[in-house]
Amino acid sequence: MSRTRGWGVGCGVLAACAALAAAEGFADLIGGPSPVIAVGTWGIDSCPAWLREFAIRHFGVNDKRVLVAGVLATVLLLGALAGAIGVTHRRAALSLTVGVGLIGIVAADTVRGATDLLPVRVAPAVMALVVSTVGLVKLLQALGPADVGVAAPTERPFGVPEGVDRRAFVRAAGVVGVVGLTGGGLWRLNGANTNLTTDGLVTLPVPASPAPPVTGADFGVRGLSSYVTPNDDFYRIDTALVVPRLNAATWKLRIHGMVQHPITITYADLLRAPLIERDVTLMCVSNEVGEHLNGNARWLGVRIADVLSIAGVLPGADAVKSRSVDGWTCGTPLSALTDPNRDAMFAIGMNGRPLPYEHGFPVRMVVPGLYGFVSATKWITDLEVTRFDAFQAYWTQRGWSEQAPIKTQSRIDVVRPAAGGATLVAGMAWAPHRGINKVEVLIDDEVHVAELAPWANRDTWRQWRLTDWHPTSGKHRLAVRATDGTGTVQTAQRADPVPDGASGYDTAVVSIS
Repeated sequence: MSRTRGWGVGCGVLAACAALAAAEGFADLIGGPSPVIAVGTWGIDSCPAWLREFAIRHFGVNDKRVLVAGVLATVLLLGALAGAIGVTHRRAALSLTVGVGLIGIVAADTVRGATDLLPVRVAPAVMALVVSTVGLVKLLQALGPADVGVAAPTERPFGVPEGVDRRAFVRAAGVVGVVGLTGGGLWRLNGANTNLTTDGLVTLPVPASPAPPVTGADFGVRGLSSYVTPNDDFYRIDTALVVPRLNAATWKLRIHGMVQHPITITYADLLRAPLIERDVTLMCVSNEVGEHLNGNARWLGVRIADVLSIAGVLPGADAVKSRSVDGWTCGTPLSALTDPNRDAMFAIGMNGRPLPYEHGFPVRMVVPGLYGFVSATKWITDLEVTRFDAFQAYWTQRGWSEQAPIKTQSRIDVVRPAAGGATLVAGMAWAPHRGINKVEVLIDDEVHVAELAPWANRDTWRQWRLTDWHPTSGKHRLAVRATDGTGTVQTAQRADPVPDGASGYDTAVVSIS
């Protein structure tokens, strides 16, 4: 690559960086959608199920960071390509830059959950288009005519190729750089003024129906998942590339559809209502056998059944369609929300603290026994009582099941030497809303009944351990299976997460010397 072509690449990258920074800063300033986030959200909404599962399997809770990094890298690569082409073909470079900008505008205009007026929605993307095109044109003009630069350049001070107007280039680069730095400064300023934690934002009332004190739920085995998952360690899988930061004082939930009395409730209404406190294990349907996309927390909230009774559900309804502030939708069986033996709730607290932003502040749904994609709407703002045959929720449209109870599952967390020549095997088992009655460890096809933690809650997971295995030297194959509170034994048949959750035994192979 000639030296002038290399300078063209630099021009393209500089213009792209300035455009990205300007767009982010402008988006924060006017409250419009970020073009990068809009394109990323479009990617999430458009990708097939197998690609989503691939991302979660390989990147886990970092899948969103990887996606945003991928969008940024693609924009910079296209900017570099436009700059390289623009050294000799200005119109082609301009067409490429404008095309990338138009994709951002279309994505911003159609982004899921956008409620702003059209000018606000597309203004940041338009800003990116203007900065990238004008910046690239001005920088390339300083390199000289479009037919210069493909031949070997004459040496000049500081490695500047022949034909480059250094003063013009410095002026153009300075202007482009200032635009980018200004946008970046606005973005950083807005980020610095954003509270990253919900602690102290609200004072949670004492529940009218507190959870019973937990005794004997943890064996204290190092490496074994604890009964209660700390908020900071709780898994997060959703489609929001940017965590919504809603204001509890202005939050409202509209309840309508097949009800006698459509109502709107506020956060203050929930604080005044009788609150329940329950330990509930949640699980993502994308959890592979043996993986950790699940967690247990103590949730504080208001029974959804109590709220629906005020609205008055009409005969014939069998589903509830809930909507997040970012436009994500979820379909939940009405029977699960009104079941008097299942404490489905509008949760406002998590482990004694207000809900963290990333877990749904100010209000989310928690429904024992159902995978999150059919029950656990975060940042909820709308709830429609309806019928399953009248709508398709976000993931149902993409090939996932309409209704998905969590399957009876177990996993191996620990295999290590213990005292007296024994080998300790320990793990977790779960069948939310059914409970765990027995766990068996299959060692070389020989069945060993594991010890269960004495604390049994049918809505939470349960620790198990095996302490009396004295293996012989050599390789041994371990597998684990659970039996739930209904007597159903975990199936050995392997299934992928799509469409209604993974199944099969978690296994491990250990070598004993």
